[in-house]
Amino acid sequence: MTPFVQRLERLHEIFLYISLALAFLAVVFGGATGAVMLAVFPLTALAAPVVRHLIPGLIRQNWLWNTLILTVLALTVAEYLTNPLADVIALGIRFVLVLILIKLISRRGPRDELQLHALSLLTFAAASAANEGLSFGLLFGAYILSGTFTMALFHLKSESERRPLLRVPRKSPFDRFYVSVLAAISLAIFASSLLIFFTFPRVGLGLFVTQSRESLSVAGFSEDVELGSHGVLRSNPQVVMRVEFPEAERPSDAGSMRWRAMTFDSYDGRRWSRTRGNSERPATYSRNARYDLGFLRPPALDQLLVDETPRQVQIYLEPLGTNILPTLWPPASIELGLGEVAQLIGTRAANLTRDHYGDLRHTMDSELGLTYSLRFYDAPPPTALQRTEGRVLNERLGELYTQLPENFDRRIGALAGELTSESDDPYSSAQAIAGYFAREFTYTTDLPEVDPDQPIASFLFDTRAGHCEYFATAAALMLRSQGIPTRLVNGFLGGTWNDVGDYLTVRQGDAHAWIEVFVPDLGWVPVEATPAIESGFGQRSALMRLGSDAYDAMRQAWFKWVLEYDIQAQIAVLRRVARVVAPKGAPSERESPGEDEKEQETIPLKDAVFGMGWLALIAASGWRGASGVARSPTRRALGISLWMGAGALWVSWFLGWSIEHALLGVFSVGGAFTVALMLVNRPQKMAHYEVSRIFEKIARAGARRGLERRDDEGPQRYLERVAASLDAESRAHVEAFKRRYLSVRFGGGPYGPVQARELRRHARQVVSALRRTAP
Repeated sequence: MTPFVQRLERLHEIFLYISLALAFLAVVFGGATGAVMLAVFPLTALAAPVVRHLIPGLIRQNWLWNTLILTVLALTVAEYLTNPLADVIALGIRFVLVLILIKLISRRGPRDELQLHALSLLTFAAASAANEGLSFGLLFGAYILSGTFTMALFHLKSESERRPLLRVPRKSPFDRFYVSVLAAISLAIFASSLLIFFTFPRVGLGLFVTQSRESLSVAGFSEDVELGSHGVLRSNPQVVMRVEFPEAERPSDAGSMRWRAMTFDSYDGRRWSRTRGNSERPATYSRNARYDLGFLRPPALDQLLVDETPRQVQIYLEPLGTNILPTLWPPASIELGLGEVAQLIGTRAANLTRDHYGDLRHTMDSELGLTYSLRFYDAPPPTALQRTEGRVLNERLGELYTQLPENFDRRIGALAGELTSESDDPYSSAQAIAGYFAREFTYTTDLPEVDPDQPIASFLFDTRAGHCEYFATAAALMLRSQGIPTRLVNGFLGGTWNDVGDYLTVRQGDAHAWIEVFVPDLGWVPVEATPAIESGFGQRSALMRLGSDAYDAMRQAWFKWVLEYDIQAQIAVLRRVARVVAPKGAPSERESPGEDEKEQETIPLKDAVFGMGWLALIAASGWRGASGVARSPTRRALGISLWMGAGALWVSWFLGWSIEHALLGVFSVGGAFTVALMLVNRPQKMAHYEVSRIFEKIARAGARRGLERRDDEGPQRYLERVAASLDAESRAHVEAFKRRYLSVRFGGGPYGPVQARELRRHARQVVSALRRTAP
């Protein structure tokens, strides 16, 4: 084995182990290996070369390896048949990992190495069913790169062993140009994989395995909530949902949005509970997959909102272990999943229920989380909520929402009467109590000790400090003592803005409680009883926040475009593309569009000019880079700079002046020129490689004729000897080839398309002449 082949062997071994390690890490992060395999696989894989060296005879013991494979297969099948809880994916992964270990020890040739490549790919494919996290995407990108290099090295090694080179290269088998080409191939494979992923019909893992993500356990989303449970969550950074605002940039009120989740009506002195259980019923479903939430808005409230335009948010809800849907007040409508395709695939994907409290739930499988679109109105001004006349609750509900615990401290009622003495309506009374808390009390999650028998009285008259549940409960009891129907609501307050992904991140630490008072004619109106607080997650250092936002934005993109990208999302994307490219006036698929349906999207003239001009610039820059030979680095740099500037100006002129738009123009237009310049005008190393490869073809043809090149013979001497053995016409081709070859290979001469065609033409004539005169 020559030193060149030995170097290839070592490089191939390294990249093969890298590919196997990436596949193994993909299943490890998916939790599908088990503790034993987690320790056995890396140790055995690393020990395999040592075992092969110390016990070479073990490689040829086929009976031993076949027996071991059959034994492991039998044990795997037996475990699957006898254990009803066995995970078929985990069992399959374990069996494949055992096969890899056996092949690492027993491999004897290219066939076994190809099987190792196939097993690593199989392991990675199986990991996609076990690992739903962002780590799989990162490892997949690295695996494509390492796999491409591994297969290229395998091919080079196999060819070098089968057909030894006439002249041993002095350099490493991987020069900069070859590495660049392989990296470009890896990028092309990755891009084509994305194209297939987004366009090929999606089936999902439901046919083979239950796809799920770990559910969160969020305080306040059960049938009863004990006083004080929210305070311990204040520092919990686990994300509950991410909210995008498709119609506007970062809203000014994002930090004060109250995400309503669950309502409670009864307080026993220590905990809140729900007394109206089993009250869910389906909400009215419209054909266009949008639920109109008008049943949550009394007619008088609709009159206040008649001139208002609803705002829209897109919510990506994590698995919560409950089917509660956080909403905003006053709600307008809601679409579950991708509502616009529900009519194509049935209503199963868009079922909504409501209960007596007005809480909303969905009936979809929440193991993967849920995406839904919510439209809501801005709250009416406070003056419009100060009503004393109109529809009120019936006697039974009035008693339910004014209920007080048996051990109610009368001092609370006296204080409430004093604070609301000048208020004439429920909303003003609630605001008076909230103003008192803001002036006299302190918000804290480090709760001082209170009387366990009278926690609210102790909070009001002794400690005067607490968190949201204490403020909301105290306000509810004080208002109820004055005969004002009040209830407690749990949900989330605000969130933290993610500057990288441009969305609002709501965490468990943003869990919050507030009250709703019944205003005649307007129904239940939210009131914030807790003094102003800010999310503790926005107080991090700039570097820590940037890193956290970037990581969460990548997770959001992964879950949005990969993990939860199914046939519904694919149909929605294709429909939006079809609407954009459809001619104006094309018939709509909807039979009876509502008044709120948007006009069909068309391409404005400005956008058409921008797109066509942009494509023309890219094509022109690529053609210019490929059409001529830039003879000096100065000309190359000048051309790249000019085309980059043209691209930046064009994109920024139409899309707006910003760094992002300028970079988009620079990399698209300038990149096309640079790539064309590199591929067609051939850098010096590429020219050296190509002319040397053509020379080797002549050398091999000469060797078959008996004109083998001697070790001490340079290219010029050898070509002269070849020319001397040919006729006059063929000698002219040899001389022309020699001049061009020596000019490019040793003189740094130009080597563009014209020179390349000339060199190949002369080489073909020389090779043909040598073959004709071969013995």
